[in-house]
Amino acid sequence: MPKFKNISGGDIEAIKTQMRPVDAGEVIEVTGTLVMSRPKPKDGEPEPAPIPEDAYLVDNDGEERAWPHATWELVDDKPAAKADVKADKEN
Repeated sequence: MPKFKNISGGDIEAIKTQMRPVDAGEVIEVTGTLVMSRPKPKDGEPEPAPIPEDAYLVDNDGEERAWPHATWELVDDKPAAKADVKADKEN
């Protein structure tokens, strides 16, 4: 499930969170799956709607909700990979 941080600078009461206030800077977990791409339509099927450039899309059982970039930051829980630092032995 994706996590988002409120970066709006203020508290938000969002329908997406069942009207629970989300404090400025608070991180919340959202039910659903982050939509990163659309499947290619099969012959005769219409093109799917494009993914907005200014928002994240989360699909929850076929219902998609947009999380605007101006208000929400996607939080990555995965630890950053350690850089492979090698000492320069030529000096």
